[in-house]
Amino acid sequence: MYTYLVLGAGIQGTTIAYDMARFGEARTVYLKDSAAEQAEAAAQHINSLLEKEGLSPCVVAGVIDVTDTEALTNSMKDVDSCLSAVPYRFNPTIARCAVATQTHFNDLGGNTGL
Repeated sequence: MYTYLVLGAGIQGTTIAYDMARFGEARTVYLKDSAAEQAEAAAQHINSLLEKEGLSPCVVAGVIDVTDTEALTNSMKDVDSCLSAVPYRFNPTIARCAVATQTHFNDLGGNTGL
């Protein structure tokens, strides 16, 4: 069983959190966003889908400011893997925190400004 952290509860982050919960042998998926309401609504939606499929709800909503390296580091300490679904410009900071905590890290990549 794995513990995941998904940063960003928009469409992509929510979909990824669902896939992790459904297919990723998840113990817990922490779904964090800068907007508490967005994270909570996304987590509730995913958990209701899991329950309909006969699975235990395992998505936990949270709030995070991805520019706050202390908050990022604390959030990554006890997870197996982190996925960033926030805008590209935040990924270097997030990656440095992942290296510091030895957390597996993936981002959706791409600099769409080029």
